[in-house]
Amino acid sequence: MSAPTRTGASGAVWPVMLGPLNAVPPLAAATRELIETAVANGWLAYEQHQHDSGGAPFVTVHLRSGYGDDSTVAEVTWHTRGTGTYRLFGGVWRRMGSHGRHWGRDVPSMRKLREHIAAHPQDPTTAAENWQQLWKSAAAAA
Repeated sequence: MSAPTRTGASGAVWPVMLGPLNAVPPLAAATRELIETAVANGWLAYEQHQHDSGGAPFVTVHLRSGYGDDSTVAEVTWHTRGTGTYRLFGGVWRRMGSHGRHWGRDVPSMRKLREHIAAHPQDPTTAAENWQQLWKSAAAAA
């Protein structure tokens, strides 16, 4: 069985990890825009859906500008706890350095993150190889 995917308005396609869910839930506009920006610029992206201990659903978007040393990684989470609708919960931004060392900080804003992604497009010829590595890592972590 193949993994579920989502297709954006631009035609971009990305994988969806459902966790305990049986169907792909709708995405908030900001979430979809972030993923579409990343995919359009050759970044690796997937969405991961889960529930917290109280049963409230949340989605984490995983982004990567390549694989291995000298890549940028971002994880941004939207949560429904207390509101019933997806709200930005938090995000982490990491720059991978040589030998696996990295530094991280909070994502400053979705606008700045989208601008950074657009300013640092990735080579599409290596995207397929990077997708396979990222998908294997995500599947192993799930």
